[in-house]
Amino acid sequence: MTSSDFQLRGVGDPRLAVHATSQLPAWLWSIDGARVLWANPVGAKLFGATNSAALADRMFGPADSHRRQVARL
Repeated sequence: MTSSDFQLRGVGDPRLAVHATSQLPAWLWSIDGARVLWANPVGAKLFGATNSAALADRMFGPADSHRRQVARL
């Protein structure tokens, strides 16, 4: 899946569409916080990823503070 295909998944889903084009960061995390399943471009950049597909390939380890916070939520 290309980066554009990955981002279009958000635009095509009415639950994510408003967040896909937002100026505010948005993420959809796996339940355990190990992965970001989807992010808008702003959200991807905050993690230093070139795009949301690259961020989706990243795994967050058990000691990562982001992972622990998502798991607590």
